[in-house]
Amino acid sequence: MRRSDCYVCGEEVLEGRPLVDASTAARLCRVARSTIYRWIRDEQVEWVRLPQGRRRIYLDSLFEERPAIFPERGPSR
Repeated sequence: MRRSDCYVCGEEVLEGRPLVDASTAARLCRVARSTIYRWIRDEQVEWVRLPQGRRRIYLDSLFEERPAIFPERGPSR
């Protein structure tokens, strides 16, 4: 496996996949940070816990398809 350093935290990353923190992920996705934590809890994004205990999200997992946030609506009246 290829290894490189994360451009955000400097930690070693497997396969050269960049990691971002929850605040950066929220800004990139234009959602609240609490939404990112919900995606982590619901396993909708891939993440890793660093040795210091902090969580980092794999950048590419933010842009994979997820279920729609808003349910589809029926025909308008």
